[in-house]
Amino acid sequence: MAMQSASLSITVQYACGTAGIPEEAEIRRWVVAVLGDQGAAAEVTIRIVDAEEGRVLNANYRGRTGATNVLSF
Repeated sequence: MAMQSASLSITVQYACGTAGIPEEAEIRRWVVAVLGDQGAAAEVTIRIVDAEEGRVLNANYRGRTGATNVLSF
C-alpha cells in the first residue's frame, strides 16, 4: 500500500511471513523520520523478503551468491 504526501511516496511490500517483522505503520514512521514528509521529493519502496528471494536479488543485481540484508537503488 502506498502513502503519498506532496513530496514523499512510501510503499511497503511483504513478500514473506510477517512474524517478528515491524508493521507497515512503524516502517512508514521510520522513513518519515529520516526523510521528513515535506523535504525533497522521494519515492521509497521497502520490500521485506525471505532468504531465497534475497539470494536471487543479490545474484541478479550484485552478481554475488548468498542472501543480502539490504539492496538500495
